[in-house]
Amino acid sequence: MHYLLQDLWELGTPPEDNVTLLDRNISNIKNLKIIDSSFGKGAVDIHIAKKFKIFIKMLDIVPEFIKTAKEKAKEHDVCDVCEFEVEDASKTLKEEKGKNWDCVIFCDAGDILGDQKETISQLKKILSPTSYIILNDSYLSDTDSSKLRFKGHDYINHDEWMKIFEEGIEIVDSIFDDKKEEDREKMNLKLI
Repeated sequence: MHYLLQDLWELGTPPEDNVTLLDRNISNIKNLKIIDSSFGKGAVDIHIAKKFKIFIKMLDIVPEFIKTAKEKAKEHDVCDVCEFEVEDASKTLKEEKGKNWDCVIFCDAGDILGDQKETISQLKKILSPTSYIILNDSYLSDTDSSKLRFKGHDYINHDEWMKIFEEGIEIVDSIFDDKKEEDREKMNLKLI
């Protein structure tokens, strides 16, 4: 997998989207402590660390991704606020229960914590009551009544996600740009 993705630093979520979400919605960002459950090569977190100079703990199971992230953190001069761990996030996040993180980033991590409802439930266990979840996941169009299954993971539609959020999660903000996402996918496929 590392070989196939060697020319890509930004995997999945556009880093500028997460920076924008934090910047628009959190007034006291300098005191925030963030954990990222599946950070890939660290593009999102390194952009956040560079912009805000805040602590971010990054977990990923792929050692080569962590090596790249450490190199990028050094290149962007944010090593002092980044912590990297080769970990199975599904195990580690369960161990973080009750640690009151201010923000958890869960982007493009699929079903590592269970289905969508279980994922939100698990993430809430590591957060303080006034914390944030930055979530990026795929969903089916609301007009699509079929289920899409990939390696045992069922994708749900937007309305089903909204029902999950109604169980104790307030949606503060969202960013989605179909055109930008399509262009990004084309570029990534070209690089692969």
